[in-house]
Amino acid sequence: MSNKTFLVSSFKVDTEESEIFWEGRRLATYGHLLCLGDEDRFIVYFIDRKKRIPLPVYIPEYNLGAIFIDVDQMDAYLSLSRIDEPIYIYMNEKYPEQNAITVNEPIREAIC
Repeated sequence: MSNKTFLVSSFKVDTEESEIFWEGRRLATYGHLLCLGDEDRFIVYFIDRKKRIPLPVYIPEYNLGAIFIDVDQMDAYLSLSRIDEPIYIYMNEKYPEQNAITVNEPIREAIC
């Protein structure tokens, strides 16, 4: 099983509505939060919960993880970019539903 934890060194916030191409279909988004590490990227996409929400993903070959969150929770996630505490990302290839963002404490092992 491939999993990884990294410390976020910077964030990029986009609050513009747009579309992404995901799993063979176009998906409307209300913005995203890009979390960057030294070599890793983790994207939190904000979408309408009335739509079918895609499953989270971690692609180790690209050092890339993503989760899809209801747009109603957007402000809580965007506030992470404004706090002074260390932010960690956990990504899991076999169990991507465990992909997570944590404050102050990294996740060291798979949750399952």
